[in-house]
Amino acid sequence: MFVVSDAVLGAAVLILLGMWAGGFVDDKLHTGPWGSLGLSLLGGGLGLWRMVKKATSLDTPGTPQGAKPIPFKNEYENDYDAQDEKSNKSDS
Repeated sequence: MFVVSDAVLGAAVLILLGMWAGGFVDDKLHTGPWGSLGLSLLGGGLGLWRMVKKATSLDTPGTPQGAKPIPFKNEYENDYDAQDEKSNKSDS
């Protein structure tokens, strides 16, 4: 639960930081809403990237550090393996 709330709050902070920085840029350069829009979108993109990075770095509980995931076969591969085993038994 902490990881999820950390990811969401981190994204919100990045968006708010982008909005604040955009407002500051708009005041200094008189660019209207474009600085706020651009930097808040940049903050949103960085927040989304941060959430995805955190989500993909999570390990399943009980998995040793650095363990590789087990590749699961799809239905076609399972059918192919079953047919291959039958043909190997009949050849022997």
